[in-house]
Amino acid sequence: DFALLGYRPVFPSSTPMNIKLLHLFHPSPSASADGLQQFQREAIIDLLNFCRIADEKLLVAEEEAGAAVEAPLSWESPVPLVTYGAQSLVRAEQSILNEESRAQFIQSVADRLNTTELKTRAVSICLDMFYADREFVEKERQVFREIKRALGWPDGT
Repeated sequence: DFALLGYRPVFPSSTPMNIKLLHLFHPSPSASADGLQQFQREAIIDLLNFCRIADEKLLVAEEEAGAAVEAPLSWESPVPLVTYGAQSLVRAEQSILNEESRAQFIQSVADRLNTTELKTRAVSICLDMFYADREFVEKERQVFREIKRALGWPDGT
């Protein structure tokens, strides 16, 4: 650790690039720009991929909606976002095949989205993904109901 040797980085702290570099090498869980903890970011990516798989008909608009969700995340993991995203997509694809694994996957996401604000954001993310293609078919509605139930969201909303 360079701090033990008396080394202090000499960066003008006002530039965005230098702030990003400092966070890259000295990440602070309380100082993330998005206000989330890493497990919450991972849950958002998992949910996003689950909605992608449930939709079955990915269009450019859905990929753009997904990118809009991913872009502001302050990814703070040694596993790059693209790698985590690919692994998450595989898990989502495997989980959607049967009711029990689907319920476990959704519950895992819900457990990590542990605030009312995040649960509300999750419902919004799902709606954005499902409506991106201007269709909300019955399979998507069923998955959406399951997600809302796991998040503790009332059925009639």
